[in-house]
Amino acid sequence: MQSRKHSHYEIITNQILGICIGWSIVYFIFPMMGLHPSKTDASISSLLFFIASYVRMYIIRRIFNKKAKNAN
Repeated sequence: MQSRKHSHYEIITNQILGICIGWSIVYFIFPMMGLHPSKTDASISSLLFFIASYVRMYIIRRIFNKKAKNAN
């Protein structure tokens, strides 16, 4: 079972990689589809997705850890 602190570390590591990939997709790939976001647009959208994804991942992680603890 993971501690809450370990859950945060794992999620933050995953999120840092995700935010870099997401920003790159918005800034470099979207223009290939006819959309032309600025660096600010890419950063804001990445930040919003980062927050939503972090909260979602943390809640899911804690639910699964709670179920694992109760199963033992």
